[in-house]
Amino acid sequence: MPVQDAELTHLLDALTGIPTAMPVATGLHHEHPAGPAWTLAADPGPPRWLHELHSDHGPDNTATNPHRYTDPDDA
Repeated sequence: MPVQDAELTHLLDALTGIPTAMPVATGLHHEHPAGPAWTLAADPGPPRWLHELHSDHGPDNTATNPHRYTDPDDA
């Protein structure tokens, strides 16, 4: 096991059972920064691509979140 993998395993073990206000993801160096290098602390498993991580674009209110992403297909 490379040292980098051992360090990630230790970090994920340390985060196990700790409640967080939002999801925590750890990442390893990868030739593609959004590539399969991300692991969710609460749901470890095979590395995920960045776009596979959960996201929340915030409240759907243009007054408080004017730059919220809107999917063109939802219009």
